[in-house]
Amino acid sequence: MRRAAGIAIAMCGLAGVASGEPVDISSPFETLQIRVYDNAGLTADHRSQAIAAANSILSAASIDVEWHDCVAGAEPEDSRCAVPVDPHELVIRLVSIDEPEDTRLKRPLGNSLIDKRTNTGTLGTVFSSRVDWLAMKAGIAPSLLMGRAIAHELGHLLFGDLRHSREGLMRAVWTATEVRRGRRRDWVYSASDQRQIRVLALKRLRPRGSEALISMA
Repeated sequence: MRRAAGIAIAMCGLAGVASGEPVDISSPFETLQIRVYDNAGLTADHRSQAIAAANSILSAASIDVEWHDCVAGAEPEDSRCAVPVDPHELVIRLVSIDEPEDTRLKRPLGNSLIDKRTNTGTLGTVFSSRVDWLAMKAGIAPSLLMGRAIAHELGHLLFGDLRHSREGLMRAVWTATEVRRGRRRDWVYSASDQRQIRVLALKRLRPRGSEALISMA
């Protein structure tokens, strides 16, 4: 991949997408459940704004989500955040890491764990320290960029692979110029990605009234 001019950050995942017409993912199924675990010590406002930004992107793709803002030690034992993850759920982990600033240009804002045997994923990670750095270079709110990074990793989890697109949110490289410009088409799923991701989101939903078959720690 050719590096774009200026400051750029790669977005990546760690490793037959269905296609078809837009699908109504409501009615007999539960809403898509997404947990956000904050291991970076962010403020509640920061998380709330990031989740809102990510939700806006998913909503534009006609995907309804129920978000669970999880803070270690702050949730009651009977809350959704405190119980084992259901296979139908998606999880985003926010972490901050210490690293030399001059290395952040070449490192991804996030990654996702994908099971290559089943083409499925449950856990994505977003590095808040890298997001903050690029947001500062671009002069935008870190929470907005974090929301976009969250939606990007959720795209990997729903696609179940490492795919990147030539346009839209699932681009492999984000430049500071693109981030600063804020052109809407750069920060939503492309039309092609939207069509596929709606179908794949449906597959992640649990029928209403059903019980989880398995759980994971």
